[in-house]
Amino acid sequence: MVMGIVGLILAGWEGLKGGLFWGLAFGAFSIPIGGYVIMAKYWGKFAGRYSAWRYKNDTEGDDNKPDY
Repeated sequence: MVMGIVGLILAGWEGLKGGLFWGLAFGAFSIPIGGYVIMAKYWGKFAGRYSAWRYKNDTEGDDNKPDY
Protein backbone atom coordinates (compact mmCIF):
# COMPACT_ATOMS: atom_id res chain seq x y z
CA MET A 1 0.00 0.00 0.00
CA VAL A 2 2.77 2.40 0.93
CA MET A 3 4.66 1.64 -2.25
CA GLY A 4 1.51 2.30 -4.26
CA ILE A 5 1.01 5.70 -2.61
CA VAL A 6 4.65 6.61 -3.22
CA GLY A 7 4.29 5.49 -6.85
CA LEU A 8 1.12 7.57 -7.22
CA ILE A 9 2.85 10.67 -5.87
CA LEU A 10 5.98 10.22 -7.97
CA ALA A 11 4.60 8.92 -11.27
CA GLY A 12 0.81 9.13 -11.29
CA TRP A 13 -1.51 6.23 -12.07
CA GLU A 14 1.16 4.15 -13.78
CA GLY A 15 3.34 4.57 -10.69
CA LEU A 16 0.42 3.47 -8.53
CA LYS A 17 0.05 0.26 -10.54
CA GLY A 18 3.79 -0.41 -10.44
CA GLY A 19 4.03 0.36 -6.75
CA LEU A 20 1.13 -1.94 -5.90
CA PHE A 21 2.64 -4.70 -8.04
CA TRP A 22 6.03 -4.43 -6.30
CA GLY A 23 4.39 -4.17 -2.90
CA LEU A 24 2.48 -7.39 -3.52
CA ALA A 25 5.61 -9.07 -4.87
CA PHE A 26 7.68 -8.11 -1.82
CA GLY A 27 4.84 -9.17 0.46
CA ALA A 28 4.58 -12.55 -1.24
CA PHE A 29 8.31 -13.12 -0.86
CA SER A 30 8.28 -12.11 2.80
CA ILE A 31 5.52 -14.51 3.85
CA PRO A 32 7.76 -17.63 3.85
CA ILE A 33 10.52 -15.77 5.69
CA GLY A 34 8.03 -14.61 8.30
CA GLY A 35 6.78 -18.18 8.63
CA TYR A 36 10.30 -19.40 9.29
CA VAL A 37 10.78 -16.75 11.97
CA ILE A 38 7.54 -17.69 13.71
CA MET A 39 8.36 -21.38 13.44
CA ALA A 40 11.86 -20.85 14.84
CA LYS A 41 10.50 -18.85 17.79
CA TYR A 42 7.90 -21.53 18.58
CA TRP A 43 10.24 -24.50 18.32
CA GLY A 44 12.97 -22.58 20.14
CA LYS A 45 10.66 -22.16 23.14
CA PHE A 46 9.69 -25.82 22.94
CA ALA A 47 13.32 -26.92 22.80
CA GLY A 48 14.16 -24.66 25.73
CA ARG A 49 11.39 -26.19 27.86
CA TYR A 50 12.44 -29.70 26.87
CA SER A 51 16.11 -29.13 27.64
CA ALA A 52 15.24 -27.58 31.04
CA TRP A 53 13.04 -30.59 31.86
CA ARG A 54 15.70 -32.99 30.65
CA TYR A 55 18.41 -31.26 32.68
CA LYS A 56 16.23 -31.34 35.81
CA ASN A 57 15.50 -35.04 35.38
CA ASP A 58 19.12 -35.91 34.66
CA THR A 59 20.48 -34.06 37.68
CA GLU A 60 18.02 -35.48 40.23
CA GLY A 61 19.71 -38.87 40.25
CA ASP A 62 18.86 -42.39 39.18
CA ASP A 63 16.04 -42.96 41.67
CA ASN A 64 13.37 -41.59 39.32
CA LYS A 65 14.35 -43.69 36.31
CA PRO A 66 12.33 -46.85 35.56
CA ASP A 67 13.85 -50.29 36.04
CA TYR A 68 14.02 -52.38 32.90
